[in-house]
Amino acid sequence: DFVQGGAVIGRVGMTGRTTGPHLHFEIRKHGQAIDPDGILPEKTIH
Repeated sequence: DFVQGGAVIGRVGMTGRTTGPHLHFEIRKHGQAIDPDGILPEKTIH
């Protein structure tokens, strides 16, 4: 999917078997997870 800058794409929370709040975020291309380095601007990667 394509999203606009500033759009909410997830929320941080504690569900499942977790020890603290977190957000799982990944980028997939052709069904495979890929490394976001070189795709996302540096300021968006934390």
